[in-house]
Amino acid sequence: MIGRRMSILREQKHLSQQDVATRVGLTIEEIAQIEADTTVPSLDALEAIAQALEVSLPHLFLNGDIPPRTPHLPDRLTADDIAISSQRDLPSFRNQPSRKSRH
Repeated sequence: MIGRRMSILREQKHLSQQDVATRVGLTIEEIAQIEADTTVPSLDALEAIAQALEVSLPHLFLNGDIPPRTPHLPDRLTADDIAISSQRDLPSFRNQPSRKSRH
């Protein structure tokens, strides 16, 4: 998946595997393995490859920079819902009678 996308982007930029390998600091064999999807590059290598190809990191995974739309999930809480709910559920310690022990 990533390898095929990387190969397409490299060819669009008129770069050889050696050009990318030199820019990234990998061997041509490693670039060939990544493009053949026979090895999984590290995140650091992916970031370097994206920079070498002058694209964003998501561009290596997607057909463009815009991620796919997420499905509508009506039963899920948003971060704001969670924050408001947690604040509402916290006990208020102001104006509470003190709980001093009575011995």
